Amino acid sequence: MAKMCSLALFPPLPYGQITLCESNNELLSGTSSNEALKQDFIPPSLHFPRESLKLHSRPESSSKAAFLDHSETLWMRSAAAWRDGGLSGLLNEITTSHSEAPKWLSVTSGCILAVLRWVSSFHGSLFPHVTLSSEDMITEFSQVLNWPDCVVRAFSWHPHTDKFAVALLDDSIKIYNPKSAITPTLKHRLQRNVAAVQWKPLCASALAVACQNCLLVWHVDPCSLSTRPSSSCAQVLSHPGHSPVTSIAWSPSGSLLLSASPMDMSMMVRVACYFYNRAARY
Repeated sequence: MAKMCSLALFPPLPYGQITLCESNNELLSGTSSNEALKQDFIPPSLHFPRESLKLHSRPESSSKAAFLDHSETLWMRSAAAWRDGGLSGLLNEITTSHSEAPKWLSVTSGCILAVLRWVSSFHGSLFPHVTLSSEDMITEFSQVLNWPDCVVRAFSWHPHTDKFAVALLDDSIKIYNPKSAITPTLKHRLQRNVAAVQWKPLCASALAVACQNCLLVWHVDPCSLSTRPSSSCAQVLSHPGHSPVTSIAWSPSGSLLLSASPMDMSMMVRVACYFYNRAARY
């Protein structure tokens, strides 16, 4: 809608009528505020049976159980522990490998690990929510009531067009447009435990999704006839220590994307044209 600097710039109304509302950049008028208005857009009535939603049968953290154990050297296991668990995982692997690691290295690792755990417990007493699991943390900070068992986990109307996005219990996202018979379904291997979805203003194709380990920005062509857009249409944005992502917001112009996580005291500001990360501390 064009900016109005003065009431004198508004178009004149027919005699005896009043302005009722704005629709598609047009001011609709009538003789009474109770007058029924003809709606060009009638929201569809949707039903999502819980039985039709296939949940993840195995979390990623337990996928190791599907593989057979095989002999590995201490240094190979240490590299894997560093990759999976960071410094704590590395120290724990060296500490528990008494027979393979030098005694001085095992003892030193055990002492450092004990100090790290003590500091972590002290930090947890100041911020109790950091001791929660990712799912419990999303449940605590999600805007949806009873998030773990809710079939609809997130919902977002597009600010400018007649369509909306719905995130479901199985972590799939469906996009509904009453003017199209096609309902795209968005799925991605990193799209787990969706906490929020948000359309980009002034853009018909960009949808931001807050996930457990990252932030996804889908680019779905509204003119596409595909019902299952490729995962290559999603841009993955992540930052160490900034997960799970529980809240996202676009700037009014769509040039900035803001995300927040209970595990991070910083909110990440991303510039839409480059999508680089910049922490803004409050």
